[in-house]
Order: sequence, then C-alpha cells, then structure tokens
Amino acid sequence: MWRGVTRRLSGSRHHLIDLGFFGPAKAVLPQAVPWVGVGHSLGFLWLIRQLAVDPEHRKNCLGLVSVNGFARFTRGEGFSAGVSPRIPAAMRARCGTDPDGLLRDFRIKAGLPADLGPVAVPGMDRERLALGLDWLAEWDVRGFLAAWDRPLLALACDGDRVVTPAITRASFEATGRQVHWYADSGHLLPLIRPAWCAERIAAFQQILMDEGSLNPYGGDNGTAHESHRDAEP
Repeated sequence: MWRGVTRRLSGSRHHLIDLGFFGPAKAVLPQAVPWVGVGHSLGFLWLIRQLAVDPEHRKNCLGLVSVNGFARFTRGEGFSAGVSPRIPAAMRARCGTDPDGLLRDFRIKAGLPADLGPVAVPGMDRERLALGLDWLAEWDVRGFLAAWDRPLLALACDGDRVVTPAITRASFEATGRQVHWYADSGHLLPLIRPAWCAERIAAFQQILMDEGSLNPYGGDNGTAHESHRDAEP
C-alpha cells in the first residue's frame, strides 16, 4: 500500500504498521521518539484510537495525516453522513461465507481494476478481519479529533465510493479542518496516487520543521504508516 509513498519520502524514517488482516500483525506504534502518524482509511481510525487511550503516544505524536480516512464510519446520532450499520454487519457475515467475493467487490468499489488478478484469500485472517469490521461499526473518534490541537493533514478523493465525500466532510470540515481533495480517483490514494500523497505529506513535514517540531536532519524522527497488504496488486 505505502511502498510508492515511502519511496518518495526517502529522507524520513518509516515505521510501518500492519493490522494483521492478511498476515502477522505488527500493530505497535513507535516508542519514546517523536513521530508523525499517517493512516489510511480504517488505519487512520485505528491510529486515533491508540492515541485516545495512551497518553504516552499522544505526547510523542507531532502531527497526523489522514488518507481516505474518517472519524466515524456508520450512521448514528449526530452523524447522518455515515453508512448504514447494516453494511459492515453484512460484510462481517460474508467474511465467513464468501471471502473471495467480499474482497473482489471491495477492490472494485475501492477503484481497482476488476481483472487485477486472484485475491489472496488463503492468507486472510478471518477473525482479525471480522474484528476490523467491528471497529468500523463501533468506533467513533470525533471527540478526540475535535480536541486535537496539533497539526493535521487530511487527503481525500471526491470519487471515493467507500469513504464518501459526505463522511470526509463530516469527519474533518465539520470541525474546521481543511481537506485536500483529489478529483476523480478512488479509495486507495496511497496505491493509485503515491506521488500526490508524498508531495503533500512532504509539505506537511516541512511545516513541522519550520515550526521546530521536526529535526530537519532526521535524527530520531519517524513517520508511522498504517499498512494494508490486501490493497497491493
């Protein structure tokens, strides 16, 4: 997912996180060093949850980057932009009965070609993926993001059929955050538009350097990227 982006940000150290849907999980944030958190979709939601429950992580996180991300996914009180809770519930059920079809349909909806090739179902951890779908249905970090007083960059697509523009606006613009939009693309910006993502992340890092948050010579600074192996062709 992040290979094209990290290759273009060669001046930074990268700490890749894997949520374990298609292999061993590596879901540990950087310890005792300053870092910038970059998360895609559910990965951004997961990242915010870690910050919300651990003050030590909050202390070391200098800024956040959301790529196709959101603060809440399902519709509920005060969040009419979300999807029906029935959608992640149906996906969770299908995870056990038709995982190949579930992933194929998701790829198409996310903007990848239908003829991309076989989906790596044998490597899928169905229990872990079902847990991720529970996170989608239940987690809500709007309050934490509204109180976040450090820099935040939000990147999104106006053609995203998974995290719709309405969800994006309700997650960020509703609390005064600016969103940088890419026209006519899908849900997998880091994979499909890595140069555009890297350019904006680099500009964000430069702002942090100008403010004195990041060491311009690298040092112990790091960038934590949430990684989904299932998105790679």
